[in-house]
Amino acid sequence: MKFTSAFALALTFTAATASAQQAPDGAATFNRTCATCHREGQNTAPTPTVLRQLTPEGIVNSLTNGRMQVQGASLSDAERRAIAQFLTGRAPAAGTATVVANKCTASPAMTDAATTPGWNGWGNGVANTRFAANSGLSAADLPRLKLKWAFGYAGVNAARAQPTIAGGRLFVASENGEAHALDPKTGCTHWTYKAQAGIRTGLVVGPYKTAAGAGQAVYFGDVKANAYAVDAQTGRELWVRKVDDHVAASLTGAVDAARMGLITPILMVVPLLSEQKVIGVISVTRWLRAWRGPS
Repeated sequence: MKFTSAFALALTFTAATASAQQAPDGAATFNRTCATCHREGQNTAPTPTVLRQLTPEGIVNSLTNGRMQVQGASLSDAERRAIAQFLTGRAPAAGTATVVANKCTASPAMTDAATTPGWNGWGNGVANTRFAANSGLSAADLPRLKLKWAFGYAGVNAARAQPTIAGGRLFVASENGEAHALDPKTGCTHWTYKAQAGIRTGLVVGPYKTAAGAGQAVYFGDVKANAYAVDAQTGRELWVRKVDDHVAASLTGAVDAARMGLITPILMVVPLLSEQKVIGVISVTRWLRAWRGPS
């Protein structure tokens, strides 16, 4: 009798363990957490028909690092992957380490971004004129333009960060949290830096000075309200600072590094889908303080 009871208990425990390890139901998880907004017959969010056209890796990334990271924060990694597989009919590929694709064979020293032609930040200057003087391109040249090279972002649905051309390099980023320094002439990659979340801000190149040395840095922010400074020449991380602790805080606007103080707008999505914009101020060389107020 004791043996029978112990055997039954073991069977019960085994069944409970197997049930706990069972993969989440993608359809049920989607209906519970996503279908309220992403339903057929509405035009405020992508419908399931539209979502089925995306890659499973892009959906997982959106729930983890991209636009849906606030909504995806309550889901486990297995649940995010189950939703992606339910929508697309394909299992997402396993996550891999960051790879520097098409590595440049040489990385010569950058020129001074402040004195050479380029496009630095969202509006190409603090006046936000979105105009480049001495660009070397005229209206007459447009019909003769041809594709020279292309660069693809891995596992994303969108790349909304404003590219920057500064110091002889092209800096780009996307929702997968990777920032890249490319050669504008060939498209090869000088370096790739992996942030903690997706990057939506424009990238801005400006000077930095620390106890260890000085140089040019790339400044940007991610959708989890982290601000970054990365050495523009090497891709070495200089610092990372959390600008706001609110769970829904996100950095989406390009920074202003023109006055030896880094100013970045913060987008905060709060309940009922309302928005409040705030401003955070940090030092180019080190973290000083953050202050907030309506923009």
